[in-house]
Amino acid sequence: MKPHEFWDSTYREVALYVESRSLQYEQEVKTRIQLAENLGNKLISSGMTAKNPKNINLVKDIYPELFKEELARHSAFERKASEGEDLVNLMLELTEELRQETKGKE
Repeated sequence: MKPHEFWDSTYREVALYVESRSLQYEQEVKTRIQLAENLGNKLISSGMTAKNPKNINLVKDIYPELFKEELARHSAFERKASEGEDLVNLMLELTEELRQETKGKE
């Protein structure tokens, strides 16, 4: 926003501009953090000194307020995955029961 645009704008327009710029800045910071973290994980995993290197996600642990959405999405994905596993296990149990019932009728 140019200075003359700022002075000709309403309070609502300026607030919207500042909010959108801060969101853009926050997204850029997140992207840079994730790129640096991925690079660090690649360097750790390509290291020849450790047989089983372990990647530790410290950035999201240190700055949970910055990654609230990603952490919530990740936990929802884990919850959906476990619910899917439960459903598959239930289907396998039902299939096995049906097989036993059909063998008993033969």
